[in-house]
Amino acid sequence: MGIKRDKNPAGTPDLEVNEWNLNLVELTAAKIANLASAIRSDGKITRCQQSHVQAAIKDSLFFGQVEMDKINKKMLRSLEKRGLIP
Repeated sequence: MGIKRDKNPAGTPDLEVNEWNLNLVELTAAKIANLASAIRSDGKITRCQQSHVQAAIKDSLFFGQVEMDKINKKMLRSLEKRGLIP
């Protein structure tokens, strides 16, 4: 597609996910249209079971992959209610 990418770590609570962040640069209308077309034709929407998502969150918290002080307070209360915070 010819889209240039610059690695730019994000500032999410998940340290590992932060490293996946890329900025797409030097975009043109044609490149954006090609990207949108590729996503539309090749992209897949899948559902994850709630139990799998909860297990992933619990593991991330347990192994210290998430910076607790960066998690939204409302989200923290929700995680506490569900017993996901160690």
